[in-house]
Amino acid sequence: MSDIYAITEHQSPDELDDISYEMLDAGRQLADATGDDLVAVVLGDDTDRLTDDLGAADRILRVEHERLAEFNPMT
Repeated sequence: MSDIYAITEHQSPDELDDISYEMLDAGRQLADATGDDLVAVVLGDDTDRLTDDLGAADRILRVEHERLAEFNPMT
């Protein structure tokens, strides 16, 4: 077995973007079908508040660094 990773996106430190929930939903379906764990990946700085909304995930991997505070997936 291996893990399924869902990369989350957020524009603010308080709220995940809608695509994150779509990725978690798809990841949950795949993890359930394969018997694997779903791991939500959160990149940023001070992301504690974002992890409350990741209930679909079996585990959460947070990568924190001050240079990720202004991360913009569109650039």
